[in-house]
Amino acid sequence: MQVKSGMMKSKAVFCEKPLAPDLTSVRDCYEKAEDCGRPLFCGFNRRFDPSKRSLRDRIQGGEIGQVHRIKIVSRDPKAPTLKYLKDSGDIFHDCVVHEIDLVCWLTNEFPETVFAQGHAFDPRIAEVGDLDETLVSLKFPSGILATIDTGREASFGYDQRLEVHGSKGMLQIGNMRPTEVTVHKSDGATLDPVQYFFAERYAESYQLEMTHFIDIVKGEVNSMEVTMEDTIRATRLCDICSESFRKNQAITCVSVE
Repeated sequence: MQVKSGMMKSKAVFCEKPLAPDLTSVRDCYEKAEDCGRPLFCGFNRRFDPSKRSLRDRIQGGEIGQVHRIKIVSRDPKAPTLKYLKDSGDIFHDCVVHEIDLVCWLTNEFPETVFAQGHAFDPRIAEVGDLDETLVSLKFPSGILATIDTGREASFGYDQRLEVHGSKGMLQIGNMRPTEVTVHKSDGATLDPVQYFFAERYAESYQLEMTHFIDIVKGEVNSMEVTMEDTIRATRLCDICSESFRKNQAITCVSVE
C-alpha cells in the first residue's frame, strides 16, 4: 500500500507469516487494509493441507467423540543461516506459529494456559539468542491438552506428524513420502525417505491458499479462511510462548478480541 500525492493506491495483499514483527504492527496492517477497502490475507498454509482439513472435518463431525489430546510434531530438516535467524524473531514466531494456528483452528478454542520450554543445542544458534528445540504445552477451556514439539533440525527430513486422541478413537497424519512402496529383502525393509522440505510437503497447500486468495480478489468467496482475529491470536500466543520460556513458568492467557 502506497500513499502518493495525497491519493491512496490500494491493492489486495497476500502475505505469508509473519505479517508484521509485533502485535501492534499486525493490527495496523489490518486497519490500513480496512481503510483501503481491500483484503489482507495472511497465509497459514497448514489450514489448506488436504489431510489436515480432512482431519478437522472428522473432528467436527464427531467421528472420534470428545477430543482429549492433540500432539503435533514439526521439525525442519536443516537449520537456517545465522543471518536469517537474527531477523526471524525467534523460533516461536518463526516456526511454532504455524502449529499454534493449527491447534487453535482444530479446537476452535483459545488456550487457557501456555507453558513453553526450549534449548539451543547448536552453539551458533545459542549465540544469536534463539533455540533449536522447543516443547509447548497448552490447555484449552474444554479440557483439551495439546503439545507442540518443534525443532530446527531433523537429519532424516521434514518431520510433520499429527495425532488427535478422542473418547471414541484417534486420528493420525504421518510423514509424507514420494511413494509409499515398502521394499522387503533378506536384509530388511526400506521405504522412500520422508519429503525433505516444506516446499515439497506443503506444495498443494500453497496452491490451494493462493487459489483461495484469488477467489477473494475476484469476489467469488465472501469470507477469508484466515481472519484478522486468527492472525492476531497466533501472534499473541507466540508472544506468550516467548514470555513463558523467559520466565520458565506457565502463563495464563487472556483471549484476544
